[in-house]
Amino acid sequence: MTDLQKLRERLHKEMEVLVDRTVDELTEETAAPTGRDGHAPHGLVTPQRVEELLSEISAAYSKLGATKRKLSEAESAVRHHEQRVRVEKRQLLTNAKNERVAGLVLDEALATEQYRKLLKNKESAELDHFEARAEVDRLQLSVKLLRVGTAPGGAPEEGRDDR
Repeated sequence: MTDLQKLRERLHKEMEVLVDRTVDELTEETAAPTGRDGHAPHGLVTPQRVEELLSEISAAYSKLGATKRKLSEAESAVRHHEQRVRVEKRQLLTNAKNERVAGLVLDEALATEQYRKLLKNKESAELDHFEARAEVDRLQLSVKLLRVGTAPGGAPEEGRDDR
C-alpha cells in the first residue's frame, strides 16, 4: 500500500468523524428549543448559521478549484517530463528488442531526483484535491441535513430534489 493510499484511508476515516460531528451539531441546532435567548425556535436554523455555512461552502469551492488547478499543473509537468525523456532516449527505445526492454530503458531514464520530485508534487496535489473534495462533500451533507431538519416532521421538504 502506497503512502498516498494510506493517507487517503486516514482522511476517509477522519471524514467519517467530521460527518458524524456535523450531524450531531446540526441535530443540536435544529432540536434546541429556545426563543428569547437568541437561539432559533425548534426546527429552525439561525440566519447566522446559514451565513456561516454559505461562507464555508464558498471557501471550500474556492479551495477545490485551486487544488484542481494545482493537480492539473502537476500532472502536466509529469507528462512533459516523460515526453522529454522519451524524445531524448528515442534512439535507445527504437533499438530495444521488445516492449519489456524499452520499458526498462524508459524506467531507468526516468529514475532521477527531478522525476521523483515531480511525482511527489503530483501525489501532494492529489491529496490536497482529495481533501478539498471531502470538505465540499461534508458541506453538501450539512445542507441536506438542514433541509431535512427544517422540514415539517423532519421529512425532506416536498418539491425539493436533494440529489
